[in-house]
Amino acid sequence: MQFKILPALVAILSASAVTAQISPKVVVTSIEDITDLSQDATDVAQSITSNPFSLPSGFLTLARSFGGIVTTATQTVTALDGNMPEDDFEEDDQSAICTALTSFVEVHKNLLEIVIGKAGLLNIVPFAGPLVATVLRELENIVDTLAEGIIMLVPTCQKGAKMDVADLNDTIEKAINAYSN
Repeated sequence: MQFKILPALVAILSASAVTAQISPKVVVTSIEDITDLSQDATDVAQSITSNPFSLPSGFLTLARSFGGIVTTATQTVTALDGNMPEDDFEEDDQSAICTALTSFVEVHKNLLEIVIGKAGLLNIVPFAGPLVATVLRELENIVDTLAEGIIMLVPTCQKGAKMDVADLNDTIEKAINAYSN
């Protein structure tokens, strides 16, 4: 797992009594951190096999990976909350944020599609299906909250960002449904 500057950002913003405005670079890096975690979780999901002895541990490792994504996204939301800039970012900065968001959506959708494909296997593990569905709902909530905050920062590419997030939400719903039946 790669954590670039997010922990330092959270610590600085939490400790600061003065509201510091967030920079475009920090927003991009934070999105990239979550993208990296999603890629790591993709690797975990791909490694899950039908071996009955490794299936439970694969499920637990995947659940921890999703927990890491939720935790990091929550920290990012907390860091963004109350630290939004008063003025719009420059157009190039907005474009960089939208590019990072699009990359996150692509990586995360790929992860979810693999998780959907593993539903038949993971639903064999006792209680795994309902637990995965619960984790996916939590993930959907935090991704929506994060996306709302990011979309407010990017008026020049807001339409595309909203379409990306809507597309991701459709895939999350498919994943939830795969584990809710």
